[in-house]
Amino acid sequence: MSTVTFGTPQTNPFGLADVGLVSSPTFADLDDDGDLDLFVGNYDGKIIYFKNNGTASSPAFGTPQTNPFGLAGVGLVSTPTFADLDSDGDLDLFVGNRDGKIIYFKNKGTASSPAFGTPQTNPFGLADVGLVSTPTFADLDRDGDLDLFVGNYDGKIIYFKNNGTASSPAFGTPQTNPFGLADVGSVSSPTLADLDRDGDLDLFVGNYDGKIIYFKNKSPMDLSDSSISENSDEGAVVGTFSITDPNNGDTFTYQLVAGAGDTDNAAFTIDGDQLLFNSSPDFETKSSYSIRVKSTSAAGLSYSENFTINVKDVNEDPTDINLSNNSIDENVAANTVVGTFSTTDPDTGDSFTYQLVAGTGDTDNAAFTIDGDQLLFNSSPDFETQSSYSILVQTTDAEGESYSKNLTININDVNEDPTDINLSNNSINENVAANTVVGTFSTIDLDTGDNTFTYQLVAGTGDTDNAAFTIDGDQLLFNSSPDFETQSSYSILVQTTDAGGLSYSEIFTININNLNLNDPTDLDLSNNSINENVAANTVVGTFSTTDPNNGDTFTYQLVAGAGDTDNAAFTIDGDQLLFNSSPDFETKSSYSIRVQTTDAGGLSYSENLTINVVDVNEDPTDINLSNNSTENVSYRNVLLAMNGRST
Repeated sequence: MSTVTFGTPQTNPFGLADVGLVSSPTFADLDDDGDLDLFVGNYDGKIIYFKNNGTASSPAFGTPQTNPFGLAGVGLVSTPTFADLDSDGDLDLFVGNRDGKIIYFKNKGTASSPAFGTPQTNPFGLADVGLVSTPTFADLDRDGDLDLFVGNYDGKIIYFKNNGTASSPAFGTPQTNPFGLADVGSVSSPTLADLDRDGDLDLFVGNYDGKIIYFKNKSPMDLSDSSISENSDEGAVVGTFSITDPNNGDTFTYQLVAGAGDTDNAAFTIDGDQLLFNSSPDFETKSSYSIRVKSTSAAGLSYSENFTINVKDVNEDPTDINLSNNSIDENVAANTVVGTFSTTDPDTGDSFTYQLVAGTGDTDNAAFTIDGDQLLFNSSPDFETQSSYSILVQTTDAEGESYSKNLTININDVNEDPTDINLSNNSINENVAANTVVGTFSTIDLDTGDNTFTYQLVAGTGDTDNAAFTIDGDQLLFNSSPDFETQSSYSILVQTTDAGGLSYSEIFTININNLNLNDPTDLDLSNNSINENVAANTVVGTFSTTDPNNGDTFTYQLVAGAGDTDNAAFTIDGDQLLFNSSPDFETKSSYSIRVQTTDAGGLSYSENLTINVVDVNEDPTDINLSNNSTENVSYRNVLLAMNGRST
């Protein structure tokens, strides 16, 4: 119920002026400009028109006009009111007068340009109500057409029920002071309005003494409760009907009936005097329902009324979580936003918080952070390391109700640069044929499944010898036959390019293997003579070899063959020639040996060498006497005979 408080009365506000005795005002938007104009009847039977030149919220009335739009005098004490009795979209005029008649002016113009026709007295079955009739229209029974209330000189309220339709009125027999009304003193002037906003029209009646009498509309039919919580069970009782009736002890039946306000009758059932909801109501689907109920007494008298049934909003659990994006490219920066969360909740206008929670599907929660409603990756993701992540997210509404959901975040594979090139072999023997394959290239690339690469020699640091090679597919070929002695290593710059056009370059060194292609050509001994009488195992000299292959190594040995006569007298240790025993010039003054030198490649050369023994002067070693037994010989005649050398 609304509380109404009226301010201090003001006389002739908004530019209004006196209209003579017995002013009787009514408002209507006669020019359809969105604001209300004023019509005032007076004692002389005139209709005074004040056009509203202001706005709907700030009125400013113009100069008064008497009997505009084709109107005419109706006798003394005119009391005007407007209503669209023929449902043609414009307002017709009804005027009461001192004689108790109702004068009808049909609007033959339009809603914005009225033109009233010839006056008709007491049309549509109306009748005199006594002196001083004061009419007003309202749909009192909510059947979609306008009923008529008329005040009179005696202070009574006369009710004409409209038994016709909204476009073709037919008023019934007049009833005096119906619905519990009473006389208000002389000259009653009624008007109806829902001042307390309870859905029905209350009655205000002015009288001769200048008082305003208020009749609150208390419906004879009541529903004990007109609201129900959403999600109530199917068939839940909304409330119980009751009725106030002057006939104490009467019994009543209730039914849903067609008519104004019956929009949602199908959603309900009446069981006895109880109103039941057919299905479980949902506030978010529909928050209020309009029904029309008829109460009938045992005597067959009935009353119909509209009821509004309100559905109470009950906080409900969220029902789903959505993430605006559930995939992200690999290699994005740490703390990149994956997507934004939103929640599906039957409760409109709710607010939500989001968090990662423990439970089934929380495997990768630690890889993420939630900031407000955004999901962030803590570190830069790598498709090749992990291509999808499982997280468990909970949304909680403002009332603490929550819902959890397992979400999968997919990592988009982004083509990445190759990271390395391998060559199966980076050395080759000298003298191989032109276009010989050196080796096969392969590429290391983080992209799994990316196994299609092209290779090419490119310009740049390390490309010194690119021209010496060709790449055929993934194979490196030597254009010409390499020669170790000419060039022992080559530098090339190779680029690998993947199917996505990303590349990597690397410098390679190709080494040429030196091959032993020529026999040794000579053998030298640093010394080929030795003094007699040197000790056994004395070194005679050191061997060396002449060989076209630079840097070769050699082994030496005594071998059979021409000139090997004295091989047994010697030993070779490494590259040194040793005499096995002490040589004696007098015994043998020269020796012949045959020596072979063999290079690292197994090629050899043999040569006959002569080792000379140098004669060294030696001490006498003995004296011999040729005869040692002759007698009678003078010592002077002794002949000394010496063996060996004489001194």
